[in-house]
Amino acid sequence: MKTSCFIFFALLTISLFAQNQNDFEFTTTEINGNQSIIITKYIGNNVNVKLPEYINGIRVTAIGERAFEQSNIKTIEISNSVISIGMRAFSGCQELTTVLFSASVTNLGRDASIRTGTNANQRLEAADINGQTAIRHIDNVSGSGGQLGNYGLDLIFDGCSKLTAINVDPNNSNYYSNDGVLFNKQMTVLLFYPHGKEGNYNIPNSVLEIAEGAFFNCRQLTSVFFSENVKKIGMFNFFFCPLITSFNVDVNNKNFKSENGVLYNYNKDELIRFPSGKKGYFRVPDFVKIIGHGAFFGCGSETTVHIYFNNITQINQGGLAGFNFGNLQEQLKNRFPMVFDLPMDIVFLFDGGA
Repeated sequence: MKTSCFIFFALLTISLFAQNQNDFEFTTTEINGNQSIIITKYIGNNVNVKLPEYINGIRVTAIGERAFEQSNIKTIEISNSVISIGMRAFSGCQELTTVLFSASVTNLGRDASIRTGTNANQRLEAADINGQTAIRHIDNVSGSGGQLGNYGLDLIFDGCSKLTAINVDPNNSNYYSNDGVLFNKQMTVLLFYPHGKEGNYNIPNSVLEIAEGAFFNCRQLTSVFFSENVKKIGMFNFFFCPLITSFNVDVNNKNFKSENGVLYNYNKDELIRFPSGKKGYFRVPDFVKIIGHGAFFGCGSETTVHIYFNNITQINQGGLAGFNFGNLQEQLKNRFPMVFDLPMDIVFLFDGGA
């Protein structure tokens, strides 16, 4: 695997000092005699931020939900004390370009958990309770490190349109970065593609799975090449990716195929994803029997899609979301109940102008 050490040290040169503790609002929590601090809000003016490991002599162990939301930071280096990062922690940071995960970061998003004290079996969870960030004990936590939710790390970086790289300390035991893209340590699962990263992307040969929402809201991505080993593509991928004009699949891949830039399953009886940046006329081939989840979401007015519905046996949730079929719409919904429907939280994001 390609090392990211050069990127790691390059980022360190812009973060020569830890921020003053007055730059943060925080919560101090004590459980079983062990104290820890959760950063709840960034109130400083520095655009290049390095989190402190200690505030008032107490170890900083977590970044709470929405802690940096809509701040003007450009880079952030996560200190080597932080173990968890909460949902939407950096959402709306429109100037954020690079992030460095320290070796200690192990849990992200809604399942973020932290360890305190010397007992390696003691697990605590960062949670939002009645609007206050708190920590509670949980009995069972997966050992995989970093259970991820919907839409790319639970929207931790939602709206970070200039984010081009997430870099990871080589000593991190849970995550790995390659060319600014975030993977699990073994580089078998692609976890997150930065929203501001431009151009084409070739998925590495080691990748077996694309996590749910890993390619969510990637507005500068233009095409994707799937290597022969990709076996699974999670839901909500390639939503809000308006510049994608083609998906291409290695001919040796036994799970997916592509034709004229359109992504299909291996048997080609399911149309998985139509590139939303592809313009002009497209007729769904007669061999297609299933329209995949959100398959045509995001297609613009310059795209015309012809579907002969007598050939179609199944339309998965939101398979035709965004289309208006006039007098046929009610008939289609009666035959395929989820044809235009997407989950409510996705609809909420649409309404929010994501």
